[in-house]
Amino acid sequence: MMPAHSHHTTASIKRIGVFGGTFDPVHLGHMGSAKALLAAQNLDQIYFMPCQQHPHDKQPMANAEQRLAMLNLAVQGQSSFSVDDRELARSGKSFTVDSLIDIREEVGEQAVLIFLLGSDAFAEFHRWQRWETIFSLANVAVIERANAQSVQAIETVGLKQKINQAVDFVDAPCGQMTIASLPPYPVSSTLLREQLLQASASSSLLTEFMSPQVLDYIYQQHIYR
Repeated sequence: MMPAHSHHTTASIKRIGVFGGTFDPVHLGHMGSAKALLAAQNLDQIYFMPCQQHPHDKQPMANAEQRLAMLNLAVQGQSSFSVDDRELARSGKSFTVDSLIDIREEVGEQAVLIFLLGSDAFAEFHRWQRWETIFSLANVAVIERANAQSVQAIETVGLKQKINQAVDFVDAPCGQMTIASLPPYPVSSTLLREQLLQASASSSLLTEFMSPQVLDYIYQQHIYR
């Protein structure tokens, strides 16, 4: 069921989500979050945008090409989802703000742009490169998972101010924030990597929380061994 919004924007104004992350590996928690946001915010399209490395310079275990391949397998056949490889293609350090400047130029000033990230990443958002500029380019949707960092518990002054002004439905091209509370998802990329490292092919966690195509690819490429 699509929620009926009284303030329905004209069909011509595009609504686009950009989901940033390392996706090391992509799992059904990511896909579930994206689907929920697609419906709640009435989006036309979500771009999955893998970053070169974890925010704190930790190297992902899967290389850029592998993470891209896994994402392409995960979004296959879902017309609302696409993979955006611009951060992996850029040489040197890659900042979200630069990618959003590019995307904003491509979609035009009117489009509603929503950058998605998890509440744990948002807690560090004030340390991101030119984070305030991000709000002048896009809206921000923070995905709050049960058992993960609560958005309301974030005390950083600049972020707290944004949280207090959060809206349910984003209707501006940029500058708004929304908090997406989603059903609990007892899985993370970290947990799945541990399972894969233990080579426990029988692990029900892997079959339950990963797309079979992605899992097959991981086994073929021996990525997390």
